[in-house]
Amino acid sequence: MNEAVYIIVPQPDGRILIGGGFTEYNGTPRKGIVRINQPRVTALPAVTIGGNNCTNVVLVSSRQLTCIIPPNTKGTKDVVVINNDGQQATLANGFTYIDIGPVISGDILS
Repeated sequence: MNEAVYIIVPQPDGRILIGGGFTEYNGTPRKGIVRINQPRVTALPAVTIGGNNCTNVVLVSSRQLTCIIPPNTKGTKDVVVINNDGQQATLANGFTYIDIGPVISGDILS
């Protein structure tokens, strides 16, 4: 992809829907949306950020995955991917948690 990916949605049939600002995927012209087959794997890799497990890991390609990040404390954290064969890769300080301050939810005008 030649530009940003904004959303990745797993489909019930095992394919993945990807939306973003890109105009091509693997050299093929696309206008911001592509539907791809999930890579065939026997087990998904484990992903941790700052030692905490990610959930809903989705393989986008052999070089890209997505997941729901776990809660953690403010600061930079290592991202670790562990394949089902035990091989692992670490991106030191690969993710930064920021403090967004208090969050108000609900209708405060009532």
